[in-house]
Amino acid sequence: MIKVAFLSDFPFSIAFGGKEVQLLSYMEHINNGNFNIRVKLLDFFSMEETFDIIHLFGYSNWFYDIVKNLKNNFPNIKIFVSPTFYYEKETRMLIGSLLSKLCPVPNFFSYKKYFLSKSDLIIVNSNAEKVQLIKLFQIDAPKIEIIYNYVDSSFAIFNNPEDANIFLRKYNLDKDEYFLSVAFLDERKNTLNLLRAFLEVYPILKKKLVLIGKFRFRNNNIKEEVEKLVYTNKDKILHIEYIDRKSDLLKSAYLNCKAHLLPSFLETPGLSNLEAGIFKKPILVGKCKPVIEYFGDKVVYCDPNSIESIKKGILKVNAQSQNIELYDLIRSKYLEKHSVDKLVNLYLSQVG
Repeated sequence: MIKVAFLSDFPFSIAFGGKEVQLLSYMEHINNGNFNIRVKLLDFFSMEETFDIIHLFGYSNWFYDIVKNLKNNFPNIKIFVSPTFYYEKETRMLIGSLLSKLCPVPNFFSYKKYFLSKSDLIIVNSNAEKVQLIKLFQIDAPKIEIIYNYVDSSFAIFNNPEDANIFLRKYNLDKDEYFLSVAFLDERKNTLNLLRAFLEVYPILKKKLVLIGKFRFRNNNIKEEVEKLVYTNKDKILHIEYIDRKSDLLKSAYLNCKAHLLPSFLETPGLSNLEAGIFKKPILVGKCKPVIEYFGDKVVYCDPNSIESIKKGILKVNAQSQNIELYDLIRSKYLEKHSVDKLVNLYLSQVG
């Protein structure tokens, strides 16, 4: 039995998004499968248990200390890192990477280069991330594997078929008469520009915007402006802080929406985009390399910096019906059977 420990760079109570959902999904599928592999969340207070593989999710600098200690004291343990690391403004990062080599003290780049280069395998979610890691940290390409993010094939199946319209009943909405955005409300998700654009096209479309997600802003001024727009437009915007991912209520929200809107500055590709796609919904996404790599010409893109571009995107998805091409793409490339099997094979290749 191969023992694997998962560790995220933030406690779930502080940051619980797509990365954490995928981490838990991997653990569930592997533990419930016939793989001769057992996955546990790393327990810092357990002294008797040893692991064959430590799999780190994220790219916090504190992984530097973890990897350094593991390499010095437990050289037989294999270290995997899923860094979820990608910056859209690559030129700025390249300059920073070059300057960091001239800096005599440890820094952002030196910490990350250490634990990435000392790990046994790096797993990224797109080729765009792989290329950037090689550029910024001079990582050997064979050490980096790509496993695409995925949505569970069962996600579009209701636990109780009678609950298909439960979201409409609970929030007094009509089918196809609202847009949906499932995500944290924050700067990267571009919540403020989404709200500004939506409110400008509302007089044309007369459809509500439903936001499902908690506030996670770093800039308090932006947070206050978003709060003001949400709470002064309650006839147009419905904000729901949290719905359990596996509940029929969330599935019903996807099933009955007109389209999913996520004009983020950066996604790879955004778990809620995959979830909306498996319900055959049109989706509006911010244009960036990883998203284009995933979806090609099967979605509507916008410039996340442009209110006008987001407005045009909303109008475009409103004119679309079911997105069968996106659904077929997700079924062929972005389900658990593709990603979990690949991860299992990587574990086996390192320890078997």
